[in-house]
Amino acid sequence: MNKNEMKIPSWIRHYRMFAVLLLSLALAACNGDSHDDMGMTSQNDVAVPVELSASQEVPSNASSATATGTLTVNSESGTLSGSITASGMMVTMAHIHESKAGSNGSVVIPLEVDGNMISVPAGTMLTSAQVDSMLVGDYYVNLHSALYAGGEIRGQIAPSGVEVSVIALSGDNEVPPVMEAGSGTAYVTLNRSSSMLSINIATATDTAATAAHIHGGLAGENGDVLLPLVQDTSDASLFSVSSVVDQEVIDAIDADGAYLNVHTTANPTGEIRGQISAE
Repeated sequence: MNKNEMKIPSWIRHYRMFAVLLLSLALAACNGDSHDDMGMTSQNDVAVPVELSASQEVPSNASSATATGTLTVNSESGTLSGSITASGMMVTMAHIHESKAGSNGSVVIPLEVDGNMISVPAGTMLTSAQVDSMLVGDYYVNLHSALYAGGEIRGQIAPSGVEVSVIALSGDNEVPPVMEAGSGTAYVTLNRSSSMLSINIATATDTAATAAHIHGGLAGENGDVLLPLVQDTSDASLFSVSSVVDQEVIDAIDADGAYLNVHTTANPTGEIRGQISAE
């Protein structure tokens, strides 16, 4: 300690040390808060890649157009941002809708269209309920065109841990195969965090569809029912389920050991079938 320091009362020296400590803590907090005016990403930001295709439309269509991009939602503040670039189509309108894969829902957020660039309007804010819905895969982006006014390509907004797949159902997959069978499309959403499994199936069969199930079994094998689906009371060609499932079902899906089977009056053991594959 030099002579100048000896002249300073000890309480002042202690006060200075305390002030320096507070300043250090404040700077550390600023650095730890990963969002500032310099455009750094917040620790609450959830970036979600989005891929759009005609196969995800309900009903699907023959368009070869595609679009990709990333949307970012802040789970704390509800701010939403991001953009998507379309290719192979002339976009007339674009929206974010609310619904799970395989069903159509109402518009939640209109998007801005500038040629092939689609953007979330600046200052877009989600309510806490909307944030929750987006983070469990209940929203999708829909791009409209003059040819497909109801939507040409679509993509589910599925954060990490939420897996969405589109599965074609056919008679060729039945054991034994069913000739001159109908067709169908299944839209499967698996939320691994909550074990929530949501499925929507649209069928086209010559005779009436009577039931649909998830069965356990590898491709080329028949297995027992793991989970029944519910038939739509107003449209018998549609089936759905949304339920928390046992780990047994998830394990079967992960092992490519689960399939969807639709039964009809002409083929009561199954007319169209498709294997559920984990993403």
